[in-house]
Amino acid sequence: CKLYRRGVITGDLCKPLCERGQIEIMDCANLKHTQKKVIQVSCVDACKRGRTVPAFLKTEKKDTKSALKELPPWQGPGNDAEDFLTESRDIILKYVNTHIGFDPFRNRDPLKVIWGQGSERDLQHVQYASAVWRSLSMLFRSQGRQSEYILGKALADYRIFPEMYGSCGHYYLEESCPPRPFDWTPPQLAHLHHREASWIGRAQDALNILQLIERLETALPSPMIACDVKLENLGFCSEGDLRVIDSTSYFFNVSTPRPSQPCSVTGSPCHIWQRRCPGTCDALRGVCVMRNSVNLE
Repeated sequence: CKLYRRGVITGDLCKPLCERGQIEIMDCANLKHTQKKVIQVSCVDACKRGRTVPAFLKTEKKDTKSALKELPPWQGPGNDAEDFLTESRDIILKYVNTHIGFDPFRNRDPLKVIWGQGSERDLQHVQYASAVWRSLSMLFRSQGRQSEYILGKALADYRIFPEMYGSCGHYYLEESCPPRPFDWTPPQLAHLHHREASWIGRAQDALNILQLIERLETALPSPMIACDVKLENLGFCSEGDLRVIDSTSYFFNVSTPRPSQPCSVTGSPCHIWQRRCPGTCDALRGVCVMRNSVNLE
């Protein structure tokens, strides 16, 4: 907040967080396996108009000063507002082209889709435009890239990931979509449960799953690769939608994945996507082939 007040960083989350007191910290929920700093908050009339809703304030595990030190050197031709905004758009497009493989903006200004904050008058000021560039650089190009925020913003229309309410520097605010036990019990787990699921509950859960699958299969121009399909990675948002809440295990098929370890024996286990997806070796082609998730077999 001190850096925001000095004009070093900016974002639509900064005023609710630093000035208006609309983001109330409730609890710390650090997730060690994701290396993220996760804070459970209550969002008062800032995320949903006239409503108080739970949300998660997130960032990579680093302080803001360290994130600023990791910023790339300024590459623009000058130091006016348009130079900073042009490079900010380039940051967005480069990331999206590399990690998504299709254009989710549909002829819209990528800066307005991802950033979506600040008036045209604000954007004409060098200090504000440079703060936009610093903030986007920390979100997109710092050592710990915030892919969750980027995917959530770029693919908001597809309703796959939780809504991203906004950002301030390298912090971002995400809709709370916690996983919960589905209202049905697989036969192999029946001995662990002592209640009978209602028919209406089972039907609603099945409908939510089918609607998410339909969006994944028909709405996206490019297929998504799911490395870790399990109930814990799916969550219910405030409107009842089922969303993917672990974006780190979902990738777009933008290139042929190569094995991250020697692959010479057909049928032997291997990994793809930087060792995050288990696969099976196809020695004839010299590639690691995606196998079905053990949770779906």
